[in-house]
Amino acid sequence: PGFQVARIEFHADLLEAARDEARLILSRDPELQSERGEALRLLLYLFGRDEAVRLLRAG
Repeated sequence: PGFQVARIEFHADLLEAARDEARLILSRDPELQSERGEALRLLLYLFGRDEAVRLLRAG
């Protein structure tokens, strides 16, 4: 079996919670400049998703 991040049939509730949390964070700190936002930007960078920050800023 290959590596899977999430399986919708098992993890739908977790994915929904993660989506809701991401929306909440972006509504409160769209530039990710708070202490938590800085930590999230670091995680995005570490996981190779730092391009997402640029896309978020673009709207």
